[in-house]
Amino acid sequence: MTIQKEIYAQFNNGKIIYSFTLKNKRGVEVKILNFGGIITSIKTPDKRGCIENITLGYDSLQHYIDDNSYLGAIIGRYGNRIANGKFILGDTLYTLAKNNPPNHLHGGDRGLIRRYGRLPQKSIKILFL
Repeated sequence: MTIQKEIYAQFNNGKIIYSFTLKNKRGVEVKILNFGGIITSIKTPDKRGCIENITLGYDSLQHYIDDNSYLGAIIGRYGNRIANGKFILGDTLYTLAKNNPPNHLHGGDRGLIRRYGRLPQKSIKILFL
């Protein structure tokens, strides 16, 4: 497997968003951003060997930032809606942000989709569990 790192975009505050391309010997290629863990592309060969991108996404970082449908993104520690933005764990009632009124959706206002990931500069290692 090969891994390539390239600049995808830059925020006004200077933070650089990188795209990491992972490619295997069979021609399958995945591109992932260090912003929201967004998968921008998955290219895979079909039964005839023609390689096509099979993801639905955008051409720019700003479109991902403005997106409310979570295209390609890691959605958070839990997916879907938490009814009325509340749940009970043990004897404690927890109240969450209602970013999809009246519910809490995909990690709320501070879900992983809007998180910037800092990566080690020396090497990139991938662990498959």
